Amino acid sequence: MFKTRLLSGIVLMIITIALMIFGGLPLFWVITLITVIGLFELYRAVKMEKTVPALIGYAASIGLDLLLAAQKTDYVIMLLIGALMLMMACYVIAYPKYCSEQIIMVFFGLIYVTMMLSYVFQVRMLEGGQLMVWLIFIGAWGSDTCAYCVGKLTGKHKMPSKLSPNKTIEGCVGGIIGAALIGFLFALAFTAPRPHCGGSLQWLVQYPLLFHKLAI
Repeated sequence: MFKTRLLSGIVLMIITIALMIFGGLPLFWVITLITVIGLFELYRAVKMEKTVPALIGYAASIGLDLLLAAQKTDYVIMLLIGALMLMMACYVIAYPKYCSEQIIMVFFGLIYVTMMLSYVFQVRMLEGGQLMVWLIFIGAWGSDTCAYCVGKLTGKHKMPSKLSPNKTIEGCVGGIIGAALIGFLFALAFTAPRPHCGGSLQWLVQYPLLFHKLAI
């Protein structure tokens, strides 16, 4: 089992490095595929993965990625509103087959999964993005490592969330500070053509990661 995980991890690392170096359409379609898979898993958590609202979510997700890749951001809100209206129509027509919480989760997936993952491609395609995109991965892995180490070494106060009974406040704070420190060191080590993107990008990565960790 360990050997299999190690080999798969090495293969995934090689693929990731290659995609980040070359970027372009291969990276775009891989991100789009991962996004659809992520949505499927999220929808399965609320038993909606094979429903009509979920199909609308998958189609809207691909549409969002295409718009963002083409830099047609003016149409993003229009697409989101259109998807929401279609999902709500399904809710009303099929009532009481779906509950409101399920429809909300299906729509939320477009923000939580699609929009957040799209930043990997968007950052990579920036001027100097071939370097800056690694901050996403380094920040995520570094934050997770810092949170784990600080929590294990100094964690005494449990998080109030019942979803993560083993998480501590010290670990949470350690992860945030660790990510900020990593971003600071990254900025010192490399000269980015758009340094103002670094701070906002770091928070865009760390906020969903923080709540995701609390749910594990």
